[in-house]
Amino acid sequence: MHAFKINTKMNRLFLIISFFLASQAGSCQMKNNLIVNDNWIEFDSIPQRIKALQIRPDIITTISTEDLLDECLNFPYLIDFYLYGRDQNAFELFSNEFNGLKELIHRQDLPNCLLRKFESFPKDFENIRNSDMSLKGRFSLQTLLLEYILIQNDVLNLMSETMLKTFTSTLSEISEIICNNPAIFSNTHYISISKALSVTGVSENRQSLLRDLSDYSNTTIYTPKGTTVSAYILQHSDLTPSDSAYIMNEMANIYSQAEVIEGPTMKYNCHGYAWHVSEGGNKVWLDRPYESTYWTDGSYAEVPESIATKVSYLGDHSAVRLSSSQYISKWGAYPLVKHAPNYVPIGYSSPSRYYLRAPYFTGPNLICSQGIYTLNNLPANSSISLITNYSLGYYIQVSPNLSIISYSNGSLSVQKVSDGKGYI
Repeated sequence: MHAFKINTKMNRLFLIISFFLASQAGSCQMKNNLIVNDNWIEFDSIPQRIKALQIRPDIITTISTEDLLDECLNFPYLIDFYLYGRDQNAFELFSNEFNGLKELIHRQDLPNCLLRKFESFPKDFENIRNSDMSLKGRFSLQTLLLEYILIQNDVLNLMSETMLKTFTSTLSEISEIICNNPAIFSNTHYISISKALSVTGVSENRQSLLRDLSDYSNTTIYTPKGTTVSAYILQHSDLTPSDSAYIMNEMANIYSQAEVIEGPTMKYNCHGYAWHVSEGGNKVWLDRPYESTYWTDGSYAEVPESIATKVSYLGDHSAVRLSSSQYISKWGAYPLVKHAPNYVPIGYSSPSRYYLRAPYFTGPNLICSQGIYTLNNLPANSSISLITNYSLGYYIQVSPNLSIISYSNGSLSVQKVSDGKGYI
């Protein structure tokens, strides 16, 4: 799940590829007899539902590109594109979730279908302008999906120079609509693929219309052991009311077994919540490569699931463990939810590794002669040894300039042997 900074040059990309077909705005139903099982909603398991929603193998290559694109826009778990992060990685995860999208990208006539959507954007927008918040939010998400379809390599390579120029010809009108309606088209519309520069031709006098998409600024947070970790703080606008309304509506419809604890926000994600926010930290967005610092520096130890408090999933996801049957996690820019361990979007996969805050001592920073320290967070039924024998489980070791006087019930008494820095 990634946070993004989009520079001014990349801002030029944003508006060339924002478009949608209005006839889809009022419906989120896939056509009957196209998918594996029309009764997919009756399944409790998310993987079972996703499997039932695939387009039937016997017709996927014969369905028209126009209809196939509509099926992608109306896929009931379209919300997962948001949950996976709203970027290229999210698009690829979403493509793996739905066979219709994988098939669509390779259709030779896809650029023509996209162009028709693009050209109808002004009319489509008018058709949803006075719709309820949830429909506007879905319109925004469907537009976002179309943006990412357009900038895929396989799609761009199908476009002639003439077609590219045709795409840019209506950019001015579309950019004005997008920029004048920030309540519908929020800053979730990140365009971060550099190749899109070859698609766009925004004139300089249009730049003043473009909203600042550099929503996140870098910040530094710390593990319990004091190791620095890179994270992001949201600087500008959060999700729009229409985004939030759509998200909450979809959560109630297709993720009804998840209990919403806090509403959707881009201020923090699953990793930020599990490793920082849940421990009393400020709300930050934390990318996956940095979450590993929490266990590689020894702040957390890998343990059996039965005593864990933190969970790292096989996919790009982290959670806080409440019990063996209940976890709490933040689903991308979506809500903070309480859920069963495997009741998550399928792109998150399943719980993989479990962690517990490693035992640690607290006490004085300076010792004149003797000092008393308290051992915290020792798991129940764990034994402590005062010698460095790894086979005995947890052990206490001190530096050569300290000596252990005694240890009892979590209280350690040490004596200074010589000056200098020491450790326990």
